[in-house]
Amino acid sequence: MSQERRRTMGLRGFALGLRSDLGPRGIGVSLVSPGFVREAGMFADAGGKTPPGLGTTTPGAVADAVQKAITADKVEIAVAPLLDRVAAHAGLVSPRASVLAQSGSMGQRAAAAVTEGHSKDKR
Repeated sequence: MSQERRRTMGLRGFALGLRSDLGPRGIGVSLVSPGFVREAGMFADAGGKTPPGLGTTTPGAVADAVQKAITADKVEIAVAPLLDRVAAHAGLVSPRASVLAQSGSMGQRAAAAVTEGHSKDKR
């Protein structure tokens, strides 16, 4: 199992377990999955671009999802565009394909752009 898959499953499992444990005390826990967020996050902070072909969402859409998760006590909300959600689920089904895609030239260029952008901040 890939490290990314373990991390995703671990985060989701942690959130669902926490919800189960805290629900009887009147405390809600929701998992909001935004995908890539334009104008915020590691790509925006570094001045890099998200990998081509993947969609993005806005900070406002993420904020709306968080508000909905809280007010409606949602278990989980996916904010990422549909294609990104499909790709994420495909990665869970076929971790090898996901690793190959992420380690390919597009994934490497995206990682290099983020690294370069953050390195400039420290100079």
